Amino acid sequence: MSNQGTQTDVIIIGAGLSGLLALKKIVEEDKTKKVELYEALDRVGGRVYTYEKQGYKLDKGASWIGPTQTRMYDLVKEYNLKTTEQFDVGNNIIYFKGQDNYSEYLFILLVIANLYSLFTQTWFMVSNILIGSIALYIVYFKFLCDKKLRMIKKTYKGTIPSISLYNLLQFGISQFKLDYHAKKINLEDPHSSPNAKQFDRMTLREWAMREFKGEDNPAYKTFLCATDTIFGVDLMDLSVLHTLFYIKTAGNLDLLMNTRGGAQQDRIVGGSSQVPLAVQKQLNQYIHLSSPVTKIDNSNPENIIVTFEKGNTRTCKRVIIAVPPQAISKTIQITNIPQEKVKMMKAMQHGQLIKIFCVFKTPFWRDQGKTGAVLSPEIQPNLIYDVSNEQNGILLSFLIYPHQKGYRDLSEDLRQEFILYHLGQFFGEKEIRENFLLFSDDNFTDEKYQQGCPVGVFGVDGWKLHGKFWKQPINNIFWAATETSTVWNGYMEGAVRAGERAAQEVLKSF
Repeated sequence: MSNQGTQTDVIIIGAGLSGLLALKKIVEEDKTKKVELYEALDRVGGRVYTYEKQGYKLDKGASWIGPTQTRMYDLVKEYNLKTTEQFDVGNNIIYFKGQDNYSEYLFILLVIANLYSLFTQTWFMVSNILIGSIALYIVYFKFLCDKKLRMIKKTYKGTIPSISLYNLLQFGISQFKLDYHAKKINLEDPHSSPNAKQFDRMTLREWAMREFKGEDNPAYKTFLCATDTIFGVDLMDLSVLHTLFYIKTAGNLDLLMNTRGGAQQDRIVGGSSQVPLAVQKQLNQYIHLSSPVTKIDNSNPENIIVTFEKGNTRTCKRVIIAVPPQAISKTIQITNIPQEKVKMMKAMQHGQLIKIFCVFKTPFWRDQGKTGAVLSPEIQPNLIYDVSNEQNGILLSFLIYPHQKGYRDLSEDLRQEFILYHLGQFFGEKEIRENFLLFSDDNFTDEKYQQGCPVGVFGVDGWKLHGKFWKQPINNIFWAATETSTVWNGYMEGAVRAGERAAQEVLKSF
């Protein structure tokens, strides 16, 4: 590595997708610029990392791409990579606390019969059917309010789970409200959006409790199950305004939640790391691994001094920091920036999602007519996906932050036993045991340079207090990482676009 005496034009810190694509754009658009990229770890990819355990490749971080994530598909095509569709043929499973819906279905049949009699003018039927419908309507809503619930396991196809139609209606209305308000969000300045002050002061959990009228509502549990996994944080740590911003960057809530036609539609064959590894191979001469940066001194913004862990330094005219915000605040000292920016990086709560893989001889659940997808709002892990490769069956379970403590205190053998028992409830205890090959729950939660996964989010009043310093350049320091993207924030697509946007800002600044 060069010493301080030789100045370069641009230093990029962080070799995740954002940093790599910033490097790629600068190199391709202005070959006169001298640019160097430094990464603390001994690998590229950041939170996009496919690791290998006993010969099995598993995506520790980001896994899927989907419609409207055009830059990721462009990169897949550019580097001659392949994608495979997320398997979704067969029945999904939902496991929740509730009651069977027979009275609801009978009520609906009576309503249909009532409408039919009115339409055909068979008036002699109207009074009896109407009286019966009203009576059953009362019984039905008494049933809804009954607190003596039991665990129910049901199957369903597509994206609509088998909860009561009333609960589905509640879920649909809440989704409509979020999408409606998300459309009005100003992506460049969310706190200037309509009703922003109100939404910024409210947590998503508070909003959901108000919408669904209590924690026992299956619609509320299903909503938590979906949003917990999207953000990876306790919804008490997430503001409604940030939720609306996040939805707007993706397009709508359906795109965030769905498999086919949504963010979980495709996976990259060989693992998501294929993309950063391809960029590294192309631009390796500019990339320096195992080079942690500890300090950035921009007292003179035209002669920024970057200090590394070993004490050596480099000087440059511009810096792009493509590192998760909370990781920056804990690993890099930056001079001559407002304290509000430092507070902003500390305030952004990073997701604490654990991905748990179980590898099997075959995806035997497909022979049972099941997709491998499970939604279990009442128990953890609350979301399971089939991420099988061509040789083996692989089930991926998500464990969210509020439920991790007891799990992480267990030995690996007990954690494995807990997960296998959990999977056995849905796919058969005997089949799970007979086909089991490997357990792995490696994660980013405790890693110094990631600070968690999948993304950093703002809590109450986050945008009010810190929005001004979210991604705006400061004294020739520019900010990337997926948290700074206005398109698919939190996803690989967002990381790519944030890196390219930061690179464009740098090129324009010269």
